[in-house]
Amino acid sequence: MATIIARGDRLELPLRVVTGIVAIGRMAKKPIIQNDGILIAPMLPYSLTHDHRIVDGAAAEHFLHAFKKAIENPSPEIGELVLA
Repeated sequence: MATIIARGDRLELPLRVVTGIVAIGRMAKKPIIQNDGILIAPMLPYSLTHDHRIVDGAAAEHFLHAFKKAIENPSPEIGELVLA
């Protein structure tokens, strides 16, 4: 992704490197299996698209696990930032 800017007699090409994009879907109640039973729980689909030339797959997986943990158990500090 780049934008070419004309300035006077020269062209400038600012380089924006996109290493990853997190897509988040709509939260919806879905049936899940938990403790050998069926439970209706809110589910939030998400995915990560990343450039394998820049980000290793193991690092991307580590990020997704940390992201999932943060979404499932948000810290009070993040809640204060969002509500501010």
